[in-house]
Amino acid sequence: MSSAERASLRLRRWQRRIEYQYNRDQALQDYQARLLAQRQATRKPPPVNRPPHAPWGESTGIESDLDEPPF
Repeated sequence: MSSAERASLRLRRWQRRIEYQYNRDQALQDYQARLLAQRQATRKPPPVNRPPHAPWGESTGIESDLDEPPF
């Protein structure tokens, strides 16, 4: 095998390794981007700010039509 053939094989081997590493890195970056997008999509929205005069959520006593709560 001539030195030119050996150099050519070595060059192709190096190039394949570089391409393999590049493809792995790209796949990892794509996976991380998909994971981040999925996490952001499933994140709960922030709670609604309620004005201080809002009546909901404030106890007004026990309704006469309802019994005591079971807990």
